[in-house]
Amino acid sequence: MEKRSVIVFILSFIVLATAGIVYLFIPKGANAPFLVPQPMPNAQIPKDWKTYENTKYHYSFRYPKEYKIWQFVGVGSFSEITNDADTVLVGKKIVNEILFNISGTNFPSLDEEAIKRQFVGVTPPEDIKIILTYIANQPAYRLAFKRDTEFIPSNFYFVRNLNGQIFQITIDLTNSVANQIFSSLKFTK
Repeated sequence: MEKRSVIVFILSFIVLATAGIVYLFIPKGANAPFLVPQPMPNAQIPKDWKTYENTKYHYSFRYPKEYKIWQFVGVGSFSEITNDADTVLVGKKIVNEILFNISGTNFPSLDEEAIKRQFVGVTPPEDIKIILTYIANQPAYRLAFKRDTEFIPSNFYFVRNLNGQIFQITIDLTNSVANQIFSSLKFTK
């Protein structure tokens, strides 16, 4: 039971820390320029890319051979993947080049209120909008955060796999490689 509490704490910390970082990088002020990047669902995947398969959580994705797959092993600590991990990150260097992150969540259900509760203390619920979308042919939610009077879509996604497990996906939508990784995501049973 204590191990599960630590895992829940760590996953909550990751969600809140990521939300804080996103908030810091959202331009402020009425005249601030803001690009709204969109995922590319039909991106072409090069044939020489590797495949990462997580048999514990039933998903796979493709990634460039020069990139590494990392796992979260403790607060501020990461290592290269050696098995099926709860949090999987793709990048060249862990500190400054993470392009794609998929993490299991402790959500009891995949609904707007459960998602908004994860951001309590970081963003007021009225400043979060949930957008229905699809990831790997599964219904998913994308978060949008209020900026001035409009909602700007973010790089946060929440999706349920074919076995009912709920994941948070964070992606660098300004990077074409990240979009290719994202578009290659598949869920299996």
